[in-house]
Amino acid sequence: MPAFEDRLTAREINDLVAFVLASASEPAPEDSMPAAGLDRARELGCFGCHGTGGRFARPNPGSFKGYVPPWDGPDFPDLVASRSEFNEWVESGVSRRFDTNPVARFFLRRAPLHMPHYKKHLEPGDLDALWAYVTWLRAQPSATATATRG
Repeated sequence: MPAFEDRLTAREINDLVAFVLASASEPAPEDSMPAAGLDRARELGCFGCHGTGGRFARPNPGSFKGYVPPWDGPDFPDLVASRSEFNEWVESGVSRRFDTNPVARFFLRRAPLHMPHYKKHLEPGDLDALWAYVTWLRAQPSATATATRG
């Protein structure tokens, strides 16, 4: 396989490595609760917008940053300030904090992709499992950081 360092930037190589690792579901949680959250997120279709494993930003022109934020990304703490706010996003498609903020509402409404309301589709324990997976994912070194060190 030819070397690509003359054709791709270091960031593009890191992004490619991150994509391959996430697409291969590496790493995957071994603990049962985060593993159940990963499975449930897959079943609910979360990765269609948040990317494989919740690790990639999908373009969302018109949104504040222009993409759907990944769960392991730096934007997540700004969007989800607490567990209860995470529950609001999943159940209602938006948190109360963002829904009552005129600037946030402006960007949420003009974006073509919107967070679905999952309340009717959730089973008992889903929120706990999803939160366990997101918490587990955020505790992992990102694939891009791993590729940079490697």
